[in-house]
Amino acid sequence: MSYDKNPKTVFGNRIFQNVYPQDIKINVNSKNFIEVSKGEIIYQLGDNSDSLYLLLKGQVKIKVYDSVGGTSLIKKFADDFFGENELLEKTPRKSTAIAMEKSLVYFIDGNELSELTKNKTICANLFNSTSAIRSANQKSFDKPPSKYPQLQQGARGLGGIGSQCFGYDDSVQKYLATQSYFSLPLVNL
Repeated sequence: MSYDKNPKTVFGNRIFQNVYPQDIKINVNSKNFIEVSKGEIIYQLGDNSDSLYLLLKGQVKIKVYDSVGGTSLIKKFADDFFGENELLEKTPRKSTAIAMEKSLVYFIDGNELSELTKNKTICANLFNSTSAIRSANQKSFDKPPSKYPQLQQGARGLGGIGSQCFGYDDSVQKYLATQSYFSLPLVNL
């Protein structure tokens, strides 16, 4: 059985939540769809970080390795995305992504992602996911937590995406605090 590979499937992903289809500046390419089998590795620790992955169908587990040898497991489900952390940090993969069942993935390369993040809503969706993952994996703050600790923690280390999307890190926090879809607390994974 083959999955439906069309732009509507891609545009339905959570990264494009609250974005009008005409505002999504991406040319969906059939070569960017990847069907993976259960247990197949999508990327692994040490690989180059050159793409963001949209999970269109199925489930993926992300095994995140920290600097002291520990690991965390994060499950991603259909309509979610993954692989953004190392791509945005411009580091080799610090995680391994494995399909938990037959899945359909669409990848967006770093150049396309850079173009997409010119849209503030896409950028906020990306930043919110990154903050949630960071708050689950980091145990300490560089400074005491603010009124929005997850956002402060997510902003740290992502100056590139923070400044590209919203300006400097301080303005990221102020901007996100005014957005209605950030009024709910982030759930630790």
